[in-house]
Amino acid sequence: MELLHQIKKVVLYQTYVQMEHNGAIQNKNAKEIQVFVFSLIIICIYAQIVVLQQILIIAKIVAKASNIMIINNRNACSIVIKEQLQKTKQVVNHLIYVLMVLKVQVKYEIDSLKIIRNTNQQLQNNQIEIDFNQDGSDQALKVENDSQNTLKQLENDQILQQYNPQQIYQENPFVQEQVNQQKDINQI
Repeated sequence: MELLHQIKKVVLYQTYVQMEHNGAIQNKNAKEIQVFVFSLIIICIYAQIVVLQQILIIAKIVAKASNIMIINNRNACSIVIKEQLQKTKQVVNHLIYVLMVLKVQVKYEIDSLKIIRNTNQQLQNNQIEIDFNQDGSDQALKVENDSQNTLKQLENDQILQQYNPQQIYQENPFVQEQVNQQKDINQI
């Protein structure tokens, strides 16, 4: 994970330098900066997902290799080798659990970014309507109601996000099993 944080820092710096070179910083073109940063965040999230998928593939390969060795050499394996293979299985199971947790966190992060983007877009739309219809008090009341609806929608989205990890835990027996195994490992 430290490597991913370093990659994010490098990409952020490179993006800033590129934007400065293009004149976006001097011109204070906020919309262009926002688009660059949002695109960068999405790229970093997808990079994390790709790395996590690779970790899962490696973990599955190690787990299968461990099972084959135990089955083929059941009589020939010494106690030390069996213990090492058991530890390897525990590490693989832990990696799978960490991967599931990180996927939930990445999904939560993506959902948060979508909500922020939608809220900002709605607020910008509301501001445009306010500027366009300054003379009409009825229009101003409508915009205020739309803003209140947007805030209510944001609150509802945040409530849904809070329940999302709990729902995943309840609906997925694999995640429940991994959590129980992690608790057992931590107790040892």
